[in-house]
Amino acid sequence: MKGKIVLIPFSFTNLTTTKLRPASVLLESEKDVVVAFISSRLPREHGPTLIVIDETHSEFKVTGLKVASVIRLDKVATISKELILGEIGEIGIKLKKEINKKQQKIFKSYTPAKTNFCRIPKSHLHAQRQRKICFDIVTSKTVTTSLIEA
Repeated sequence: MKGKIVLIPFSFTNLTTTKLRPASVLLESEKDVVVAFISSRLPREHGPTLIVIDETHSEFKVTGLKVASVIRLDKVATISKELILGEIGEIGIKLKKEINKKQQKIFKSYTPAKTNFCRIPKSHLHAQRQRKICFDIVTSKTVTTSLIEA
């Protein structure tokens, strides 16, 4: 189902009402899907979280969208598959690549307050000086920091 464009009742950010909207399926699990909201309100400026699909785009027809639209990667939700009311189209290969590229950029640019998890090996607990071994969740690398006091 990943890459499909589906119709779902999408909640507004204040959660007071919903509206039937197209959404792009970004990820599928057994019972749920992660979707990105699609809107026909085109922005004046194209930000890092927006993917515009206009009628001149080579993959516009396969999307099933009726008018030029924008995929909002900043409006994402995890919903039950039971909420999907139908499929209207799919995301073509070029658009999939663009979505993946933007998602990677979005998540790489996000820097949480603490980006690594550290542990001190038990064998070094009583040592006067020891190294701290960390896993950086942004770069996905294990690093050993400089010596620290015990």
